[in-house]
Amino acid sequence: VAVAHALGLCEATARVTTSGSEILEITVNGSDIFLRGKATVVYQGEFSPAAMGL
Repeated sequence: VAVAHALGLCEATARVTTSGSEILEITVNGSDIFLRGKATVVYQGEFSPAAMGL
């Protein structure tokens, strides 16, 4: 999966629980990042596939 994602052949999704117990789904598809959920997101920086375990 990690190799396929690195080649841009598939997307990767991670579900995380925030400190406020909301569930946030983060999907990385190529250079696009999608956030889904009711959580309030405050983020400054870069997402890295390696940081998501890919």
